[in-house]
Amino acid sequence: MDLKKIKTLFKYQLLTILWAIFIYILCMSNPSTLPKHRFFNIPNFDKWVHAFLFAIMALLFLLGFKRQTPRLYFNTKHYFSVLFCSTVYGVFIELVQHFYTSNRHADAYDVLADLIGAVLGCALAYFWLIRGKK
Repeated sequence: MDLKKIKTLFKYQLLTILWAIFIYILCMSNPSTLPKHRFFNIPNFDKWVHAFLFAIMALLFLLGFKRQTPRLYFNTKHYFSVLFCSTVYGVFIELVQHFYTSNRHADAYDVLADLIGAVLGCALAYFWLIRGKK
């Protein structure tokens, strides 16, 4: 990858990259340092958070594609690329939690929640960015 492509990537995907860093920091933080509130006692609350975070990341990813090429007609390749990258990133986070942290553990259901969130983000992008512009 040449320097021009890297600059283009950062220009249009900067929000996605920053959001991915935010997700990483949040997922690596010590759970005991997170705020205590009865709202957080909702069953499977962490799965909902994973889905939300990855939905936003997928939406930002596709928004970056759209900003890079305004006339771009999204096809399944774009959506599968986002879903693939989101899933790989979710697996990466779980592996880092498993092997490199003492206060977190890997959870396959977190990866599933990440994927569901990415699918929802892609659907939202489709209806908001594509269908809404017709």
